[in-house]
Amino acid sequence: MSRVPVREALKILEGEGRVQYLPQRGYSVTKLAIEDLREIYRVRQLLEVEAVRTGVARLTGADILAMSKLVRAMDEAADAGDLVALTTLNRQFHFRLIEASNREWLISIIRQLWDSTDPYRSVYFAESANRKTIQREHRAILKATRQRDADLLIQLLDEHRQHAVGVLTRALEESE
Repeated sequence: MSRVPVREALKILEGEGRVQYLPQRGYSVTKLAIEDLREIYRVRQLLEVEAVRTGVARLTGADILAMSKLVRAMDEAADAGDLVALTTLNRQFHFRLIEASNREWLISIIRQLWDSTDPYRSVYFAESANRKTIQREHRAILKATRQRDADLLIQLLDEHRQHAVGVLTRALEESE
């Protein structure tokens, strides 16, 4: 492979915050930081509330059916320990809610925030106890979505994020 595509890929990864460039030393993987985790999840919370509040009334029966199928597929992936599938399905599930807002700038910014937390999510999904919590929370989120209860849905999504932040904060503190 030539240097040009590698250099371009590294620039993209640097822009996403996944690697950092150190002069005279090259690139290294960015260390997961508690402060970054909390800030990103807080910004996500603010933006996702807007997206969900705007989009919940726009969800169609097809959206809810798709979300239901995604919950079942996530259960299977979680039980099998298939973290790649779980990560992909989890994102599809959440973005059904977010994309219903039909607000392209909002969706784009939330997508960027999600991209920046993929490494954290991998740590969270690795533990089977966390996967069980995720399964339970997703079923509750789906139920609130079916009821079109925006306030309950926002509350459940806040709790869902906070569980992840709490577990990840403890894991990162232990690794220091």
